[in-house]
Amino acid sequence: MPPQVEWADADEWTIGEPDLIVSSPRMVAPAVSADYHDELGPVPTGLTEDRYIKAVEVKEVRLWDDATQAEAREKARSGFGNFTIHHIGVHSSEVFTEQTDLSLEDRSRFRMVYSLGQNATVYPDDTGITLAADSELRFTVHLYSSGV
Repeated sequence: MPPQVEWADADEWTIGEPDLIVSSPRMVAPAVSADYHDELGPVPTGLTEDRYIKAVEVKEVRLWDDATQAEAREKARSGFGNFTIHHIGVHSSEVFTEQTDLSLEDRSRFRMVYSLGQNATVYPDDTGITLAADSELRFTVHLYSSGV
């Protein structure tokens, strides 16, 4: 029989310590509501030079007070109240200036989609995914109410 799988703690990075962390704008999903779809951002990456991306890992963080957190933990035991993100599309865009070459505007931009429960995205060594200097990230989100 194979050895038991050792799952990483939810707070740990499975790809190792990242050298760049960019947080999305805060998103709020009311406890009982219709699905929420929107585009959020832009959020500056803070990069001063072009970088190649090897891996991307998304962490869903809850900014709750202690009482709400306790209620969510109780509901999580029954399989409810764990997550509000259905999926998020993340893409980069340049900060446009007078010097921006618009003929290259849509080439080799960073794009990815995160779905609930997805593992880290690790790109093959021979793949060149670029995140440009002075770029910004935009988040196309689909949230749904978890009842918490």
